[in-house]
Amino acid sequence: MIDGGPAENAAGQGHGGLMVGDELATDAGERQLAWMRLLVETTDDLSSTLRIDEVLEKVADRVQSLINCQFFCVMLWNDRREVLETAFSKRFDERFDLDAKDGFPLGYGISGSAAAARRPQRVGNVARDPRYVYLTQAEVDVRSELAVPLLARDRLVGVLDLESNDYDAFTEEHEQMLASLGSRIAVALENARLYEQVSEGQRRLSADLAVAREVQKALLPDRAPAVSGFDLGFAYVPARTLGGDFYDFLTYPDGRVAVAVGDVAGKATPAALYGSLSVGMLRGHVVEQLCEPDAMLSRLNEQLCKAGLDDRFLAMAFALLDAGGKVRISNGGLPAPYVVRSDRVEQLPLDGLALGIEPGTRYGTRTVELAPGELLVLCSDGLAEGRDRSGAMFGSSRLSRQLQELAPGGAQAIADELVQGAARYAAGNESQADDRTVVVIKATD
Repeated sequence: MIDGGPAENAAGQGHGGLMVGDELATDAGERQLAWMRLLVETTDDLSSTLRIDEVLEKVADRVQSLINCQFFCVMLWNDRREVLETAFSKRFDERFDLDAKDGFPLGYGISGSAAAARRPQRVGNVARDPRYVYLTQAEVDVRSELAVPLLARDRLVGVLDLESNDYDAFTEEHEQMLASLGSRIAVALENARLYEQVSEGQRRLSADLAVAREVQKALLPDRAPAVSGFDLGFAYVPARTLGGDFYDFLTYPDGRVAVAVGDVAGKATPAALYGSLSVGMLRGHVVEQLCEPDAMLSRLNEQLCKAGLDDRFLAMAFALLDAGGKVRISNGGLPAPYVVRSDRVEQLPLDGLALGIEPGTRYGTRTVELAPGELLVLCSDGLAEGRDRSGAMFGSSRLSRQLQELAPGGAQAIADELVQGAARYAAGNESQADDRTVVVIKATD
C-alpha cells in the first residue's frame, strides 16, 4: 500500500511505487506486471458477488490497498433524480453514513465535475479550487482529492471519490490506476444494481400475487349451496399462485341453482383476470333474467367477443339444476361432462366452441336425469391431461375408473379425491401442471 505518511509518500509516489502484497515494485516492468495481476484479481473478486453492499465493500478494500486516503466514497448516479447519491463511505478505515440527501448534480463539486466531464479530476490543494464542497460530517481535514468517473459502456454508473489530509497526495499513476480499474468497478456495480432491482421487482410481484390470490379466493365460493335433491361438492387447485380456472354456484331469482365451471386459455395473472371478468358477467346475467344454459353461454360469448381481448378465450360448461334429479347442461369447449350410473361411466356427447372466439355461436343443451346416487361431473382439462414423469397422460379412462370407485361417497369427498388422485399421478412432473377444477353433482333421495 502507498502509505499516507509524508516521508513514505515521498518515497512511494516519487519513485512511482506500487505495493503488491508486502513488496514495493519500483521498476516500470515490475509495476506493469503487478498492476495487470491486480486488475485480474480485482475483476475476479468483484464478480464473486451480486449484492451491491458486498461489491462496494470489496471496492473500498481494493482501492484502499493501493492508495492511502482518509476519506473514501462511492456515489451512484440516479437517472430519475439526475444526481449522484452516496452509496458507500469510509473515513479513517471505518464505515460511516454520509448524509447528503440532495445528492450531487452534474458539475457540482469535484465529484460532480468528474461525472460531467467523464474523466478523472485530481486536485492537489482543494483550498485553491472553487469547486470543492466541504462536508463537515466527514471530519477529515481535506487538502487533496481524486474523483474518478465509473463508466460502463459509456453509461455513467457513479463516481469514486478519494480525499486526503495531505497536499498532493494523489499522483498521476494513482489516477491512471483508478481510471483503468473504474470500468471493472462500474460493471460490477451495474450488475449488482440490476440484480437488486430484479430481486426487488420479484419481491413486489410475489407480494402483489399473494394479494391477488386472496382476492381471487374471495371471489370464488368457499362452500357449495344446499340444494334440494342434490349433493354438491367442488375442488380447485391452481397450478400457480393465480389460476385461470374458476367455478361458481349461481342462485336464480326463482330459487333454482346453476353451476358453472370455466377454464381460461393461458395461465397466471392474465388468465385469472379474464376468469374474474367472466364470473362478473355470469353473475350479472343471472340478476338480469332467467337464462337457460344455452342462452347463458350465447350471451356470455357475445360479451367476451365484444371485449376484443386477443388470444383469450374461455371453455365453460353451465348446468341448471331442476327438481327430480334433472340437470340441463350446455358446454362450450370444456371436456365432455361425465355421467356416473350404477352400472357404467359415460361422457356426454356434448361440445361446442369455446367462448370469446366467434360472435353468433349457438350452443346445444342436453337434459340429464340422475337417479339417486348417480353423478354428473364437470371438470377442467387439468385432471385428465395431467402427465406422470414418463409423460403418460392420466386420461379419461383412468378418470372414469376413479369415478366408479368413488361414486358411493359424498360429493365433496369425491371432488377432493379426484384432484388429489390427479396430483399424485403427476407428482414429479410439475412442468406439465395445469389448474385442476371439478364440480360433482350427485342426485339424492
